[in-house]
Amino acid sequence: MTNEIDAIKYVSKIIIICKKQYVFSIKKSPLRPFKDKRLEFFGGNVDQGETPFEGLIRELQEEEMTGILAEKAKALKPEPLKSFEVDGKIQCIYQMEITTDEYPKLKAHPDESYGIRSLPQKIFELPRTIDLELFTPKTIKIFQNMGLI
Repeated sequence: MTNEIDAIKYVSKIIIICKKQYVFSIKKSPLRPFKDKRLEFFGGNVDQGETPFEGLIRELQEEEMTGILAEKAKALKPEPLKSFEVDGKIQCIYQMEITTDEYPKLKAHPDESYGIRSLPQKIFELPRTIDLELFTPKTIKIFQNMGLI
């Protein structure tokens, strides 16, 4: 029998900012059209036995091949900005800035992503000009919970 705490599922995501731009993964998920080729923050499910931060580091290592994001997150040890429930899972949201020298060196893992894309932070200012269809449904819910849209 599983106790209630063990049954809670966690997801760790990180908002990466580079010179007033959000940095996203272009998700590769051909069997899930609602995610495929849409933008999503880096991160993912936390495995059993991991803390949310350990899960974030593992996900960064899996999703970004140079190790720049994982190593920087390890060194900075950011605290979660916010935690909230989306689709029955607790989302632990972190944030980190990278430099304009680091950004062009990032390389998405081809099994996880079609690439990396950045968009200006001001995309959410009114009047909003961004098409929300660019993002995965979960990313839109994170934006809503963070008060960005």
